[in-house]
Amino acid sequence: MDAYIFTDAPTPANLRRILGGAYRSFQAVDLTAKGFLKEWKDYGRNYGWTYKVWDKRKALLWITPRPGSFIVGMTLREEERDALQGKRISPCMLEQIRTAREYSEGYAIRVEIRTKTDCEHLLPVIRGVIAMRKKARTSEKAPAA
Repeated sequence: MDAYIFTDAPTPANLRRILGGAYRSFQAVDLTAKGFLKEWKDYGRNYGWTYKVWDKRKALLWITPRPGSFIVGMTLREEERDALQGKRISPCMLEQIRTAREYSEGYAIRVEIRTKTDCEHLLPVIRGVIAMRKKARTSEKAPAA
């Protein structure tokens, strides 16, 4: 598939046109990551324009638009991966997490979002990772006794 759907950073109008029915799911993912830094970046020939969501330390997720869908990529730390397996998330997401390939940054998952149901399966994973990272950040800031 051609990674260069957009020649310049996507605007809301052309993103809505390319994503079609998946645009509302894109908005839901974007809203779930409220409070994070966000920017469109051109990652070159293989990935094209990608929406990066991060907290100045580590990326929460990347979104790569495709005609009628988008790909969400996340890299989970080992403790996040282990904790998510004990949470109430969909079987398809549990399988993604269990079989995620390990890289130096963590365990990588990639999920294609075409439908509202796809998005509903992914959102609890995103919320879980956000909660774990906020908790970890809070404990880092707590003064030692």
